[in-house]
Amino acid sequence: MKSIVAALNAQVIQDAGTPFLWDVVVIDSRKLRSAAGSVFIAMKGARLDSHAYLESVYQAGVRNFIVENHAVSQININLFAGANILAVESGVKALQTLATLHRDKFTYPIVAITGSNGKTIVKEWLAHVLKSHLALVKNPKSYNSQVGVPLSVLHMHAQHNYGIFEAGISEPNEMLNLADILKPNLGILTLIGEAHSEGFSSNLHKLQEKSRLFVCCQKVLFGSDQALVAEYFSGLNQNLQASNLPQKYYCWSNHNPTADFYIEVEIAQKHTVLRYKDIS
Repeated sequence: MKSIVAALNAQVIQDAGTPFLWDVVVIDSRKLRSAAGSVFIAMKGARLDSHAYLESVYQAGVRNFIVENHAVSQININLFAGANILAVESGVKALQTLATLHRDKFTYPIVAITGSNGKTIVKEWLAHVLKSHLALVKNPKSYNSQVGVPLSVLHMHAQHNYGIFEAGISEPNEMLNLADILKPNLGILTLIGEAHSEGFSSNLHKLQEKSRLFVCCQKVLFGSDQALVAEYFSGLNQNLQASNLPQKYYCWSNHNPTADFYIEVEIAQKHTVLRYKDIS
């Protein structure tokens, strides 16, 4: 109990004297499959407050709970005999912390994908190409948000040897949360477009925020056919060179033969031919 309390910076509301288990993390009472080893994290969102389902989850057999501070005064402890209950400032942050602890158990490579559009398509395509060679773990569907990414990371297990995760943001200062969870080795930027622009002052601002995902990456792949993206990552490479550090950002292109990875596309009547040239 002490270690998880410290990790979450939590307040102990009730200590049942049993281990605080979080083998299975549940945030939606409708998706509870097994109570054994489960922890239910209650969160207050813009449209729903899952603290309303604490009693039904308890009745289903769950005995480990994380609630938010604002709801503590509303909880009747007498209804939760034998349950461990911790209180935190944010259920989302608690979920992210548990995902970080879980991710740190594994050392296999992680690919992280971001961009305005195309994240899910690229992730699924890569998974399809690699599935016969690697034991992959990835986001289900497009679980790429502040909640979706940690839930996806909790699917990592010892039988896997490679992870491919997409990450999306809609506001500044969100991406570092996901980068801290994923700690990716390889990064991929799809493209920068107008999707989810409301929270950013410009496309450059959006690019800067999204590229925070790549802080821990050894290599990052981006498309250089977008002038803004090409200029931005070229500048980062120049900064690395000025510090006598190796190149980190590699570009691909359909139009520029001098790109690190040049792809010629020939569309025929019944098929498409891709000719790939690596000049790195």
